Amino acid sequence: MALGAWIGPQGLHLVSVGPFLTNISAFGMGMLFLVAGLEIQPDLLRGKPLQRALTAWFASAGLAVVVAMLLVSFAGFDNLQIVALALTTTALGILMPVLRDRTHLPESYARTLISVATLGEVAPTVIFSLLLAGQRAPEEATILVAFGSVSILGLLLVRRHQSRWEELFEHTMQRSAQLPTRLVVGALILMVVLNNVVQINLALGGLVLGLLVREGTAHRHRLKIGERLDGLGQAFAIPLFFIVSGMQLDVRALAQAPSLWGLVPLLALAMLLVRGLPVWLLLRKQLSPRSRLALALDNATQLPLVVAMAVMARQAGLLTPPDATVLVAAAALTVLLFPALATVVLEGDRPLTTAELTGSEPPGPGQPTQPS
Repeated sequence: MALGAWIGPQGLHLVSVGPFLTNISAFGMGMLFLVAGLEIQPDLLRGKPLQRALTAWFASAGLAVVVAMLLVSFAGFDNLQIVALALTTTALGILMPVLRDRTHLPESYARTLISVATLGEVAPTVIFSLLLAGQRAPEEATILVAFGSVSILGLLLVRRHQSRWEELFEHTMQRSAQLPTRLVVGALILMVVLNNVVQINLALGGLVLGLLVREGTAHRHRLKIGERLDGLGQAFAIPLFFIVSGMQLDVRALAQAPSLWGLVPLLALAMLLVRGLPVWLLLRKQLSPRSRLALALDNATQLPLVVAMAVMARQAGLLTPPDATVLVAAAALTVLLFPALATVVLEGDRPLTTAELTGSEPPGPGQPTQPS
């Protein structure tokens, strides 16, 4: 995003955003949410985990409305709904690699985080689609209902014909064509085309497509196609989305109004309050205080959905360019700080090993073991 702002119209003006880059960015956004959809685990959203996740998200929504009202009243933000909704998001796609990289996690920490973060990805995406639909109702509402119906039908067909999809996987996935991967990418390109024609929400479309791929694929094949799509997305398509988004940010507004810079850390703290406080209070019996603090920091990590909301809301005239830039900058700050702080907090909650308790280092290769 910084690179996009630097080379874009408000930086060195080396390139401007035209139809080609707009479509490339749309493909990258769809890929971003497709990868996030692959990470959604419906089996974790049942019973008590689902109740806790819903309670936490609705509590976040209530706090978000209060914070957004304050921002509209005292900080000059224009759209209460968009600001409040942006505060309730969680970057599930960013958190999953972070969880895999951590060497120590308390029991049930990952499952709890995935359940609450999934609601922070799915619920705001659906509600944002409804907000955009309200701007062009009834045409947009008809499109949204049709898209939902097709998605449900697709899920039923995928589950019914899963054996055929598995057979296709077995015969083609390890060959040079990698047909299943191409089919998924082709479906995403089709969504980009439909977005140009009928204005479907690519964030919601990407999530649904990722969920369809996950539900229609056995675990062993899911890992294979997930690795290929993740590599394609993280190395190529998703960075293009962030670069083009950076080119569209109103960075001059921040440079010309130093008071806006103070809103960036303030908004980041508001995101921590809105997404972190509910899980901190709700899970006091399930996790230790340090683990709850780390979970609050992780759950408040935001960026992809905030960027998507800011870009689409600005294009629809629902958000001013300075407001969109401040929201995105605050979300970027949460990605830079909160996961790293959560990792440090969890390390402090890690049980000490025998070597650490005795103050001795474990013997190296070929060294005799000394009795304690």
